[in-house]
Amino acid sequence: VELHGEQLASRTMRKFAIKYAKLHPDSLTVRNAFIAAKNLDDWQAVLLKYYSQDGPGRDPSEDIDETIEEKPLNQLASQTRHLERSVATLTYRSHSL
Repeated sequence: VELHGEQLASRTMRKFAIKYAKLHPDSLTVRNAFIAAKNLDDWQAVLLKYYSQDGPGRDPSEDIDETIEEKPLNQLASQTRHLERSVATLTYRSHSL
């Protein structure tokens, strides 16, 4: 922070914090909190909120994509129906040519 200032230090720390967040049981939430941190106060708030109490970690060997949030089944069903309609439309148009 002293060498580069808060903003550059925050951007530099972000990549390490995102990797570290993978070990947290609520990794996606913690990762998003680290991404949102813009200054020293934000960083301290994230650390205080998610790391002030010792708890179980997560096995880093688990193959989990932290970038995907789980969606409710009804939302997935709606997206599936939309995709099926799009495929049907494209199939119909290709046969019409």
